[in-house]
Amino acid sequence: MQPDFIIDKCESIKDRVISLHLTDESGIIDDVVEVCVNYRDEDIDIPNELNIALGYKEFGIFPMGIYTVNEVTIQGPPKTLLIKAHATNLRISLKAKVSKEWRQITIENLVKEIAQKHGYGYKVAKEFKSVLIPHINQADESDISLLTKIATEREAMAKLAGGYILFISKNMAKSATGKALGTTTIRPQDTINWKVHFTVRDKYNSVVAKWHSYEKGETIKETVGSSEPSYIMLELYSNAESALSAANAKLKQLKCTRHNL
Repeated sequence: MQPDFIIDKCESIKDRVISLHLTDESGIIDDVVEVCVNYRDEDIDIPNELNIALGYKEFGIFPMGIYTVNEVTIQGPPKTLLIKAHATNLRISLKAKVSKEWRQITIENLVKEIAQKHGYGYKVAKEFKSVLIPHINQADESDISLLTKIATEREAMAKLAGGYILFISKNMAKSATGKALGTTTIRPQDTINWKVHFTVRDKYNSVVAKWHSYEKGETIKETVGSSEPSYIMLELYSNAESALSAANAKLKQLKCTRHNL
C-alpha cells in the first residue's frame, strides 16, 4: 500500500514533505500533527491552520481534522522546517471551574446540557444514554473534567471531535451510534518498523470502592469480584451506583493484559 495525504490549501509544499506524524489522542488530550518539510529555498508560506487528510492511494484518504499551528522550527543541515499544530476543538469555557449539584439525570441529558451550554453538538453511545446518575457533586471542577470522571467510572471515554462531545465505549471499536468501525490490514512490509508491547496483568481478583451515605451517616464499601487480593480505590463516591460502576470498570481494566502495537 502507498500512503497518501492532503494538507488543504498547502499543495505547494506537498513535494517537499519529508515526514508527517499525526497523533490521535483519546479523551481530552489535544490531537497533534507534526509536518517536516524541505526548506531548501525558504519560500514557504506557513498557514495558521492545517486541514489534514490521510490514507492510502489504494483506498482513498479520510479527513483527520483541522489543526492550529503553534510551533515552527528551522533546523539543519539539511535545512528543514518543522511545523507543529494542535487540534482546535476545546473551547476555553469548557475548562472553566464550575460548582453544581446534579440529581436524577441520565448520562445523555447531562452530556446534552453541557454540550449545548458550550455550543457543541453531542453523541452518546446507546448503552449509556439511559444510565441514571442519582446524584453527583461538581465541586470547583470543569465540565470536561466532570464528563471525563463519569466516563472513567464506566469504562467509557469523553472526547471532543468534529464539533461534538462524544461519550462512547472505550476499546470497543464502535462509533457513537454503535456501528462497528472498519478495520485496515497492515502488513509488516507496509511499515518502516514495528513493535508489540505486552504488559503482564495485575493479580487482583476484586475491587473495593467506597461511597458516603448521608441517610446512614457512614461510609459504605461496595465490592466487585471475589476473593483476595483486593484493589482498594481511594476516591469516595457520592452514591452506590457510581461506586459500583467505578469498581466494575477498574476490575475490567486490571484483568486485561495490555497489548500495544
